[in-house]
Amino acid sequence: EEVVSNLKETEICFNKISITIPILTKNNNNTYKSYSEICKGELFDNSTMCVQTSQNYFDKGEFLRKQKFGIKVEGAEWDDYNNTCNCISPFNGFYNVYAGYKNRKVIPCSEFDVQSTVYPIK
Repeated sequence: EEVVSNLKETEICFNKISITIPILTKNNNNTYKSYSEICKGELFDNSTMCVQTSQNYFDKGEFLRKQKFGIKVEGAEWDDYNNTCNCISPFNGFYNVYAGYKNRKVIPCSEFDVQSTVYPIK
């Protein structure tokens, strides 16, 4: 939101701006696991790993739609491309960004929307 508020102070045409949304998880030691790996049951601790949920990705797409920005999704290889999470379809992260951007509904997936084994998300 801070970036957007600063951009609004410029004369930049917003319909010429695109923002990148990465679809990936990241550990605090800069290692990555795909959502497919996480959904296979590999344990993680969200005190050291950042994992987005379906709602998080939806909200990012929705925010960019409301700002009238273009969108670029990056990191499809880190999304659940094999549908290991048993969602409605593969690429649940991407499709939730798209749903938010197109003013549709969030596509929840209980296995994709993982919970830490140590620190549950509330």
